[in-house]
Amino acid sequence: MAARPGSHPSNLHDNAYAVGTIDFIGDMPIILGSDGPSLGEGFVCPAVIARDGLQKMGQFKPGDTIRFHPVARPDDLIASASAHCPSDDSGSTVLARSKAGPVPVVYWRQGDDNLLVEYGDMSLDIALHSLHLLMQAVHADSRIAAIDLTPGIRSLQIHYDGTALPRGRLLGILAEIETSPPAAEDVVVPSRIAHLYSVLERPRHPAGCVEIPRTNAP
Repeated sequence: MAARPGSHPSNLHDNAYAVGTIDFIGDMPIILGSDGPSLGEGFVCPAVIARDGLQKMGQFKPGDTIRFHPVARPDDLIASASAHCPSDDSGSTVLARSKAGPVPVVYWRQGDDNLLVEYGDMSLDIALHSLHLLMQAVHADSRIAAIDLTPGIRSLQIHYDGTALPRGRLLGILAEIETSPPAAEDVVVPSRIAHLYSVLERPRHPAGCVEIPRTNAP
Protein backbone atom coordinates (compact mmCIF):
# COMPACT_ATOMS: atom_id res chain seq x y z
CA MET A 1 0.00 0.00 0.00
CA ALA A 2 1.35 3.42 -0.94
CA ALA A 3 2.08 5.78 1.95
CA ARG A 4 -0.21 8.75 2.41
CA PRO A 5 1.30 12.09 1.27
CA GLY A 6 3.06 13.83 4.13
CA SER A 7 3.10 10.70 6.31
CA HIS A 8 6.90 10.33 6.38
CA PRO A 9 8.36 11.13 9.84
CA SER A 10 10.60 13.79 8.27
CA ASN A 11 7.58 15.87 7.27
CA LEU A 12 6.73 18.58 9.81
CA HIS A 13 3.85 21.03 9.92
CA ASP A 14 5.94 24.18 9.96
CA ASN A 15 9.64 24.67 9.41
CA ALA A 16 11.50 27.45 7.60
CA TYR A 17 14.93 26.80 6.06
CA ALA A 18 18.22 28.64 6.55
CA VAL A 19 21.00 28.78 3.97
CA GLY A 20 23.26 25.80 4.63
CA THR A 21 20.49 23.68 6.13
CA ILE A 22 20.93 19.90 6.02
CA ASP A 23 17.40 18.96 5.00
CA PHE A 24 15.97 15.45 5.03
CA ILE A 25 13.51 15.03 2.15
CA GLY A 26 12.13 11.71 3.26
CA ASP A 27 15.21 9.49 3.63
CA MET A 28 17.37 11.65 1.33
CA PRO A 29 19.53 14.37 2.94
CA ILE A 30 20.28 17.46 0.86
CA ILE A 31 22.03 20.75 1.58
CA LEU A 32 20.06 23.91 0.78
CA GLY A 33 22.08 26.75 -0.74
CA SER A 34 21.26 30.37 -1.51
CA ASP A 35 19.04 29.23 -4.40
CA GLY A 36 17.04 26.89 -2.16
CA PRO A 37 13.57 27.54 -0.72
CA SER A 38 13.06 29.56 2.44
CA LEU A 39 9.83 27.73 3.32
CA GLY A 40 8.35 24.60 1.84
CA GLU A 41 7.01 21.24 2.90
CA GLY A 42 8.47 21.58 6.38
CA PHE A 43 10.96 18.72 6.33
CA VAL A 44 13.13 18.10 9.37
CA CYS A 45 16.48 19.91 9.48
CA PRO A 46 18.84 18.38 12.07
CA ALA A 47 21.76 20.78 11.45
CA VAL A 48 22.93 23.90 9.62
CA ILE A 49 26.42 24.48 8.23
CA ALA A 50 28.37 27.02 10.29
CA ARG A 51 28.95 30.47 8.82
CA ASP A 52 32.67 29.82 8.28
CA GLY A 53 31.90 26.63 6.35
CA LEU A 54 29.33 27.99 3.91
CA GLN A 55 31.99 28.81 1.31
CA LYS A 56 32.78 25.09 1.01
CA MET A 57 29.28 24.29 -0.25
CA GLY A 58 30.12 25.47 -3.77
CA GLN A 59 33.19 23.23 -3.90
CA PHE A 60 31.35 19.92 -3.54
CA LYS A 61 31.29 17.61 -6.55
CA PRO A 62 28.89 14.73 -7.30
CA GLY A 63 30.12 11.64 -5.49
CA ASP A 64 32.07 13.51 -2.80
CA THR A 65 31.91 12.13 0.73
CA ILE A 66 31.10 14.76 3.35
CA ARG A 67 31.56 14.39 7.08
CA PHE A 68 30.03 16.91 9.47
CA HIS A 69 31.44 17.83 12.88
CA PRO A 70 29.79 19.90 15.65
CA VAL A 71 31.50 23.24 16.17
CA ALA A 72 31.97 24.99 19.50
CA ARG A 73 29.42 27.65 20.44
CA PRO A 74 30.12 28.03 24.19
CA ASP A 75 28.35 31.41 24.38
CA ASP A 76 24.99 29.98 23.28
CA LEU A 77 22.37 29.60 25.95
CA ILE A 78 20.85 26.23 26.80
CA ALA A 79 17.14 26.13 27.56
CA SER A 80 17.33 23.32 30.10
CA ALA A 81 19.51 20.48 31.27
CA SER A 82 17.35 18.06 29.25
CA ALA A 83 18.18 19.78 25.94
CA HIS A 84 20.36 17.57 23.75
CA CYS A 85 23.89 18.85 23.17
CA PRO A 86 26.41 17.01 20.95
CA SER A 87 29.20 18.17 23.28
CA ASP A 88 29.71 20.42 26.29
CA ASP A 89 30.74 23.49 24.26
CA SER A 90 28.69 23.08 21.07
CA GLY A 91 25.57 24.67 22.53
CA SER A 92 22.02 23.47 22.19
CA THR A 93 19.46 23.40 19.41
CA VAL A 94 16.86 24.77 21.86
CA LEU A 95 18.20 28.11 23.09
CA ALA A 96 15.32 29.29 25.27
CA ARG A 97 11.70 28.76 26.23
CA SER A 98 9.15 31.28 27.42
CA LYS A 99 5.67 31.15 28.91
CA ALA A 100 5.43 34.88 29.57
CA GLY A 101 2.94 35.47 26.76
CA PRO A 102 -0.46 33.95 25.99
CA VAL A 103 1.17 31.14 23.98
CA PRO A 104 4.33 29.17 24.98
CA VAL A 105 7.35 29.98 22.82
CA VAL A 106 10.45 27.95 21.92
CA TYR A 107 13.55 29.56 20.38
CA TRP A 108 15.53 27.25 18.08
CA ARG A 109 19.04 27.80 16.79
CA GLN A 110 19.38 27.67 12.98
CA GLY A 111 23.05 28.07 12.19
CA ASP A 112 24.91 31.25 13.14
CA ASP A 113 22.63 33.84 11.53
CA ASN A 114 19.09 32.50 11.92
CA LEU A 115 16.69 31.98 14.80
CA LEU A 116 13.42 30.04 14.60
CA VAL A 117 10.67 31.24 16.96
CA GLU A 118 8.00 28.56 17.41
CA TYR A 119 4.62 29.10 19.06
CA GLY A 120 2.47 26.55 20.86
CA ASP A 121 1.97 22.87 20.14
CA MET A 122 2.63 21.30 16.76
CA SER A 123 -0.82 21.89 15.32
CA LEU A 124 -2.25 24.15 12.63
CA ASP A 125 -3.89 27.15 14.25
CA ILE A 126 -4.89 29.81 11.72
CA ALA A 127 -6.17 32.03 14.55
CA LEU A 128 -2.70 32.31 16.11
CA HIS A 129 -2.11 36.09 16.09
CA SER A 130 1.05 36.13 18.25
CA LEU A 131 3.15 35.29 15.20
CA HIS A 132 1.87 38.28 13.22
CA LEU A 133 2.44 40.61 16.18
CA LEU A 134 6.01 39.36 16.61
CA MET A 135 6.77 39.77 12.91
CA GLN A 136 5.53 43.38 12.95
CA ALA A 137 7.57 44.16 16.06
CA VAL A 138 10.78 42.56 14.75
CA HIS A 139 10.43 44.34 11.41
CA ALA A 140 10.10 47.70 13.19
CA ASP A 141 12.92 47.14 15.72
CA SER A 142 16.12 48.81 14.47
CA ARG A 143 18.20 46.94 17.07
CA ILE A 144 17.56 43.66 15.26
CA ALA A 145 17.91 45.00 11.70
CA ALA A 146 16.49 41.75 10.33
CA ILE A 147 17.79 40.72 6.92
CA ASP A 148 14.75 38.58 6.19
CA LEU A 149 11.67 37.30 8.00
CA THR A 150 9.99 34.03 6.97
CA PRO A 151 6.63 33.39 8.63
CA GLY A 152 4.97 29.99 8.80
CA ILE A 153 1.69 28.89 10.35
CA ARG A 154 3.09 28.82 13.89
CA SER A 155 6.70 29.92 13.54
CA LEU A 156 8.84 32.85 12.45
CA GLN A 157 12.37 32.54 11.12
CA ILE A 158 14.52 35.59 11.80
CA HIS A 159 17.55 36.02 9.52
CA TYR A 160 19.95 38.50 11.09
CA ASP A 161 23.65 39.39 11.07
CA GLY A 162 25.17 37.25 13.80
CA THR A 163 28.49 39.10 13.55
CA ALA A 164 26.81 42.38 14.58
CA LEU A 165 24.09 41.09 16.94
CA PRO A 166 25.03 38.41 19.49
CA ARG A 167 22.42 35.69 19.85
CA GLY A 168 21.99 36.35 23.56
CA ARG A 169 21.20 39.99 22.82
CA LEU A 170 18.64 38.97 20.18
CA LEU A 171 16.92 36.65 22.65
CA GLY A 172 16.78 39.48 25.17
CA ILE A 173 15.09 41.80 22.66
CA LEU A 174 12.57 39.12 21.75
CA ALA A 175 11.82 38.56 25.43
CA GLU A 176 11.04 42.30 25.75
CA ILE A 177 8.66 42.07 22.80
CA GLU A 178 6.89 39.04 24.26
CA THR A 179 6.26 40.72 27.62
CA SER A 180 4.63 43.81 26.11
CA PRO A 181 2.58 42.77 23.07
CA PRO A 182 -0.13 45.11 21.76
CA ALA A 183 -3.75 44.20 22.38
CA ALA A 184 -5.09 41.91 19.68
CA GLU A 185 -8.12 44.16 19.11
CA ASP A 186 -5.80 47.07 18.26
CA VAL A 187 -3.94 45.16 15.54
CA VAL A 188 -4.71 45.91 11.90
CA VAL A 189 -3.88 43.11 9.47
CA PRO A 190 -3.35 44.28 5.88
CA SER A 191 -5.63 42.47 3.46
CA ARG A 192 -6.98 42.71 -0.07
CA ILE A 193 -9.75 41.26 -2.19
CA ALA A 194 -8.74 39.07 -5.12
CA HIS A 195 -11.27 38.25 -7.85
CA LEU A 196 -10.70 34.85 -9.48
CA TYR A 197 -12.40 33.91 -12.69
CA SER A 198 -13.44 30.39 -13.63
CA VAL A 199 -14.53 28.94 -16.96
CA LEU A 200 -17.95 27.32 -16.64
CA GLU A 201 -18.31 26.20 -20.23
CA ARG A 202 -15.82 25.36 -22.93
CA PRO A 203 -16.64 24.06 -26.41
CA ARG A 204 -15.28 20.75 -27.61
CA HIS A 205 -11.91 21.06 -29.29
CA PRO A 206 -12.10 20.51 -33.08
CA ALA A 207 -9.47 17.78 -32.87
CA GLY A 208 -11.69 15.75 -30.54
CA CYS A 209 -9.99 16.42 -27.22
CA VAL A 210 -11.90 15.69 -24.04
CA GLU A 211 -14.21 18.51 -23.06
CA ILE A 212 -12.91 20.54 -20.13
CA PRO A 213 -14.40 20.87 -17.59
CA ARG A 214 -16.48 17.69 -17.48
CA THR A 215 -20.22 18.21 -17.37
CA ASN A 216 -20.38 15.96 -14.28
CA ALA A 217 -17.50 17.68 -12.46
CA PRO A 218 -18.28 18.78 -8.88
